[in-house]
Amino acid sequence: MNIKVVDASAIAAVLFNEPQATDIANQLDQVSLMAPTLLWFEMASL
Repeated sequence: MNIKVVDASAIAAVLFNEPQATDIANQLDQVSLMAPTLLWFEMASL
């Protein structure tokens, strides 16, 4: 199983369709994602 850890900036880039969103989404395609417990708090501060 391929697992990647993502951070708030990568998630935000995809959610807000920033210029690098496609590249990030391609890197995260077909992998299981893990995120720090604080991800929700980090997203709230963006």
